[in-house]
Amino acid sequence: MTPRIRAISISHKTAPIALRERIAVDDVRAAAIVRRSADYFGEAVFLRTCGRLELYVATDREFQALAVLENALGVPAGSLRDHARALDESAATDHLLKVASGLLSPLPGEYHILGQARDAFTFAQSHRATGPLLSALFRAAIHTGKRVRTETAIGRLAQTYAAAALGVLRSRLKPHSRILIVGSGTLAGELARDMRAAGQRDITIASRHQRRGRELAIAIRGAWRPMDALGAALSEADIVVCCTSSRSVLVTPSNFPTDERDRVVLDLGMPRNVDATIEQHGGVALIHLDDLRSGASLADECVRDAGRIIREESARFHAWCSRRRAYYAEAAA
Repeated sequence: MTPRIRAISISHKTAPIALRERIAVDDVRAAAIVRRSADYFGEAVFLRTCGRLELYVATDREFQALAVLENALGVPAGSLRDHARALDESAATDHLLKVASGLLSPLPGEYHILGQARDAFTFAQSHRATGPLLSALFRAAIHTGKRVRTETAIGRLAQTYAAAALGVLRSRLKPHSRILIVGSGTLAGELARDMRAAGQRDITIASRHQRRGRELAIAIRGAWRPMDALGAALSEADIVVCCTSSRSVLVTPSNFPTDERDRVVLDLGMPRNVDATIEQHGGVALIHLDDLRSGASLADECVRDAGRIIREESARFHAWCSRRRAYYAEAAA
């Protein structure tokens, strides 16, 4: 029996944010999962984003998808049953090509997912978890994502997370709003620059990474605060945006101001960076990651053009798989 590709997917379409943050894993756990899966199945790639968690394998064994993922994540058996989709080779191929093209993202067409798919593949390669089938699949997905962005209007029209965040906040921003961005990574940088370009002048960056945070603050002509001064920075802010990779909650009732001044808090972290109970404070409007995707869509023409490319690349990949299996079947005979 020749290996076939299988996958299991949990995404923003099948699971609420509370579940997704509970099963979010860091690089150490992801490495353990991908190595264990590869040892058992033969090949494995583990794709993690703020909107999805997916395990791809190539195996000639029976793929008990749900049990495999629950065991890998250390959650009780059956707890993911209502939120996970198991995919056979054909469905898994089409699914990954759509994912890499941005068609299944919370913000349809956003470009970060292409880099995240590439990173997941590279991560699996670095742990010697890939082989010929998943290598070919992920290369096809990355190639497809690039084609979709260069040959259709998606690359020009799709919204970024930073732009979506700014769109959510725009009606609440005033010329002299005091803005605090917690984080200094890619998303924080994009958002800080977009806000500066939109005319906001009072922007503070709070981050664990001093050098990166200071460089970002200088680039936008803003201020920088260390994380041990987060409480003071929160008390001064009208708009707070949290976008860190922290595994623990950063904004809590203990460091959040109790003055009942109007504040908007946008939590873009996964897991969430903000304790939801702060919304009980008077004047606080708390907005979560999933709130960004309401109303987001792509023009029908973009979707049709992307679909044509995906079908072409999917057919090419399946033809390659068929030729490969025919070769090994003939060799075995």
